[in-house]
Amino acid sequence: MRKTSIGARIGRVRGTVERVGGKDVWRPKITEKVFQAQVKQAAIITGWKYYATWNSFRSTEGFPDCVMIHPKKGRLLVVELKSETGQLTEKQAEWLDDFRAAGVEVHMWRPSDFDVAWKILNGEKNKKD
Repeated sequence: MRKTSIGARIGRVRGTVERVGGKDVWRPKITEKVFQAQVKQAAIITGWKYYATWNSFRSTEGFPDCVMIHPKKGRLLVVELKSETGQLTEKQAEWLDDFRAAGVEVHMWRPSDFDVAWKILNGEKNKKD
């Protein structure tokens, strides 16, 4: 796998080129910010109320990226989003552990987990965190 960027009319898009079945396949890099927008849209489409701190500059360190509630299903999700290579900080892990200890459904999702996230948002409780 080699890293590259492609200049296009829409700007520079970073990603990787992978060899799949004898062909080069472009895989754009999905940033955490873009992924968060995708998760937000998926949550709203599937009936969740969605909260994310817009600017975490003055927020408590490590608080999870997203809190979602589905009143009709009686479910509360707390989700930390990471890029494909991002790592949880110690404070983020503490918050997730504390929410779990309180009985809250907790997940950590990466862009490659979107299919799992979609299933969970649609009602499946098969957790991957």
